[in-house]
Amino acid sequence: MVDIFNHGHSTLKFPNDNPYLNGPHKPIDIEYTAKGPDLQVIGEIPRDLQGMYVRNGHNQVHEPIGKYHPFDGDGMLHAVWFNEGKVEYRNRFTHTTGYLAEKGAGKSLWPGIIEPRKRQRRGWGSINAMKDNTGTDVVVHAGKIIVAMSQCSEPYRVDAHTLDQLGPDQNWEKALGDRGICSHFKV
Repeated sequence: MVDIFNHGHSTLKFPNDNPYLNGPHKPIDIEYTAKGPDLQVIGEIPRDLQGMYVRNGHNQVHEPIGKYHPFDGDGMLHAVWFNEGKVEYRNRFTHTTGYLAEKGAGKSLWPGIIEPRKRQRRGWGSINAMKDNTGTDVVVHAGKIIVAMSQCSEPYRVDAHTLDQLGPDQNWEKALGDRGICSHFKV
């Protein structure tokens, strides 16, 4: 079974001359769930392999404001679960405040790290100019996935079994105030 969870809403223009928006780096804007016989496995998955592999990355959804850097894209989680010789895959965007604002506007609202001076509204990060894209860090803690970006954004929680969005982590947010979490944090 392959379900398309979200058909995407990209406003990127193709072709373009940015190597980080093309070829193997072309952003993914469709969210999938794949499992069962429709998920092709080459070889055999050991029956005693149990658990989850999760990673995050950056996927630009809208035409960037100014020059695009690979760290500017919206955070997307990719997770693979292994259980008794079977596998399941899902990918989901993290619904940060910035992601939801741009989804509603249908365009980019914040510039990236190369041209922060082009900002027209307050953002996140150490210079208050960037979007909170959660594409840098992913840590599993207390049964929840905690994702954050570099440059000190607020951390977001995601259910580790479904990738359902649980919103900003209120406990960490209270402890950190407006300082956020820097990249590559450890729990």
